[in-house]
Amino acid sequence: MPQPPPLLATKLHPPPVTPGLVPRLHLIDRLIEGLQGSLILLSAPAGFGKTTLLSEWIRNVRMFGWLSLDEADNDPLRFFSYFIAALKTLHEDLGETALAMMAATPPPLEAALTVLINEVSALPREFVLVLDDYHLIESPAIHAGLVFWLEHMPSQMRLVIATRSDPPFHLARLRGRGLLTELRSFDLRFTLEEAQAFLNSRMRLGISPDGVAALNARTEGWIAGLHLAGISLRGRADAQAFIEAFTGSHQYVLDYLVEEVLNRQPESVQTFLMQTSILDRLCGPLCDAILGDKGSREKGNEPPGLSYPLSPILFPNSQAVLEYLAQANLFIVPLDDERRWYRYHHLFVDFLRHRMQRLHGDQLPELHRKAATWFESQGDPYTAVEHWLKSGDLSRAADLVERDGYSLLEQGLLTLLLGWLRQLPEVLVASRPWLCIYHAWALLLSGQLEAAEHRLQDAERLRETDSFSSEGKDLLGHLTAIRGYRAVVQGEIPRAIELSQRALELLPEDNLSLRSLIYYLLGGVCIMSEDLGGAREALERAAQLAQAAGNIHVAVPALCTLAWLQAERGQLQGAFETYQGALRVATARGGRALPVSAMALNGMGALYYEWNDLQAARQHLLEGIELSRQWGNVDTLVSGAITLSRVLQAEGDPVGALATLEEAEEALSGHQVTPRTAAHLEVSRARYWLRQGDLAPAARWSQQIGLDAQGEIGYLRLVDFITLARMLRAEGKNGATLHLLDRLSEFTAGSGFTQYLIEVLALQALTLQAQGASDQAEEVLEKCLALAQPEGFVRVFVDEGPPMAKLLQRMKDEGGRARPERSEGMKEYLDRLLAAFSDETKDERPRTKADAQSVVVRPSALVEPLTAREIELLRLVAAGLSNQEIAEKLVIAVGTVKAHTASIYSKLEVRSRTQAVARARELGLL
Repeated sequence: MPQPPPLLATKLHPPPVTPGLVPRLHLIDRLIEGLQGSLILLSAPAGFGKTTLLSEWIRNVRMFGWLSLDEADNDPLRFFSYFIAALKTLHEDLGETALAMMAATPPPLEAALTVLINEVSALPREFVLVLDDYHLIESPAIHAGLVFWLEHMPSQMRLVIATRSDPPFHLARLRGRGLLTELRSFDLRFTLEEAQAFLNSRMRLGISPDGVAALNARTEGWIAGLHLAGISLRGRADAQAFIEAFTGSHQYVLDYLVEEVLNRQPESVQTFLMQTSILDRLCGPLCDAILGDKGSREKGNEPPGLSYPLSPILFPNSQAVLEYLAQANLFIVPLDDERRWYRYHHLFVDFLRHRMQRLHGDQLPELHRKAATWFESQGDPYTAVEHWLKSGDLSRAADLVERDGYSLLEQGLLTLLLGWLRQLPEVLVASRPWLCIYHAWALLLSGQLEAAEHRLQDAERLRETDSFSSEGKDLLGHLTAIRGYRAVVQGEIPRAIELSQRALELLPEDNLSLRSLIYYLLGGVCIMSEDLGGAREALERAAQLAQAAGNIHVAVPALCTLAWLQAERGQLQGAFETYQGALRVATARGGRALPVSAMALNGMGALYYEWNDLQAARQHLLEGIELSRQWGNVDTLVSGAITLSRVLQAEGDPVGALATLEEAEEALSGHQVTPRTAAHLEVSRARYWLRQGDLAPAARWSQQIGLDAQGEIGYLRLVDFITLARMLRAEGKNGATLHLLDRLSEFTAGSGFTQYLIEVLALQALTLQAQGASDQAEEVLEKCLALAQPEGFVRVFVDEGPPMAKLLQRMKDEGGRARPERSEGMKEYLDRLLAAFSDETKDERPRTKADAQSVVVRPSALVEPLTAREIELLRLVAAGLSNQEIAEKLVIAVGTVKAHTASIYSKLEVRSRTQAVARARELGLL
């Protein structure tokens, strides 16, 4: 499985607190007060002491994480990898699943963040996370991810952001809700008293009160300006004259002070500062590498135009220079406690780079080349590419991108890859086939279909010169796979199948990751085209290859889809075993189910429902739905909710069943799901209303989708047609019902869809019985039972209610006399089915609204009575249980509890729990 990018541990620690800091107790108090909200924002220009203030305050916070950001963190995967790493400093087990999801071929970012939020919610104590220098982040995806995080942030977490500019968050909303604490330049600037303490107590400059007041007024309390002024004043005899001359705009003040500071340093240190300013982070060996090797220190071997900066007498190596700079407090920030890694102050490095470009710009390519070589030797190709690009050696940069491009794709670093490719000349990218391929993949996966097509055409043109070598075939395999993926996105199913199969022929056998993904894609396409045999073969191969490659995000869905196909064919036992296998694959060390296991749990819940083990079904489905939320897979969540609704309806809880369907529909909002999932939810709502005896909503459904009983029957609309048959039967149109059921029986029997055939035959038997054709009804039901008995189908019969129980009882009574050939197994099966009817905890599900009134508590004072489930919940409310506690006790979702509660309030005409309990006692319900 691809690994996330390497991380620098130094970014995860606050800078050390400098001794002798000016106390800023009023700001510390503001920060402490801010912990009552969700977000603390320090937003001010550079040099206002944001990081210093936070590094001082955060060390008094019991639990905290820290992340220092830089420009390279604009790739979403890189940013959130560091974000998770900062959280892992609080609890080392946090974020493994979310990180794996982010590194996989891309799920929605919100899916991984949802998993992470749920894990963080389980932490026992409150904590603070600081994001420093957030103004360097420009990625819309990262901004959107943090907006999502803030909207769903766990209650025990507080987020602190230090930035030079406001982030594009919903600050007004947070401000209006009292959840935002803001410290801006007006708050952060030094007061006169603080400036006095800073310049005279800490820097020991002995400036007169009038001089301090003048400097503070002219810098407007800007701490960096005061710091620079203080450094410039050291050793000056004419301090007052300097202060009086210290005028001008903010930018001029900055330029003047930096020039003064720099010019007062030894020439060798000035040169060191300028040359090493090309680095975002510095360490001794890295600086040695870019400044020259040992031989270059010898006279005559200095880089042209710049003398080697180190005097062996003063500084034997670069590490000694870095330690000198830190000791002199010369705008260098240590990044670790060992003081091995440093960075320059952002303002200072901006100035140094500007000066280096102006004075010695011709030397920059060579410095970047040496930096790139060093990072490449240290196994950091990402930073190496950045320096190769800046060096102007674009061919060398292209070499690295070409070498590591596929790894970037596997890790989901699309933004980083696309950014590099944009910096390479078009002619260079278009001349390298693998760069074209990786660029096409990245464009396609980011939704840029047309741009991907243009790059594919470049790759095809280059492939024509090499079609027969192994590399040429591999290239063609990628090209064909990309075209197949594009065909799926555009709904060109036959072409997608053709191209996917062709790609598999071309790709090397050892490319397990890509081959497994193509097989899984091919399996889904085959299902859409109703080639279930081809789907089964493709999915089996996908599961095999994905498991060999360690890719559970392909292996588990492939296995679960295979199990689902088995169930469709009536092979319930085999499906259960396949789901169990998928669950084993999706279980982490220690027995914890990973979010992807939701598919297996939901599938097993559906099987338990058919076998009439409603408690096991409910438990599996609730766990599957929760894991679906963590995973962010709406298709899986909706599938589980549909089955859970059927369980609740079977338990006599129609309100909970409807609420569950409504929650599923709400989950669809704003998400793109497969058309099959959306259609499945709609038909499930129609079936719900049919079982409740309300035909109008079901009729509207059939009209909306344009379903015609004479239309062509196909696998993808099979459930729709069976539901239409149920609607016709409920309307008393037995003739039309039987005609449609005959067609459905022929189709399902011929296609091998035994699960649906059993349901169709059961409906045929009931319809024939209603017409008075009892002998024919028994004959059809006998055939139905023969198909259902080996796999233990139960609910398909029980859900049909008293008419089916009556028909089964008649068959049993007459079978003992008229059918002595019936096996003992079949007799036992009939007994088990009839026992399931008698074990129902409620009277039969109502056929009509009038029937519905017979299964509810009916005090005369209520216009609409409470159901038994509502009475049960009301008793728990009276006992003082919270919604969460009630949900856990009844093994239902909190949303379902809220739906029941709202229904209770409406029926009792109350507005609170207290009023509900009092009113219920008045009516004798409690």
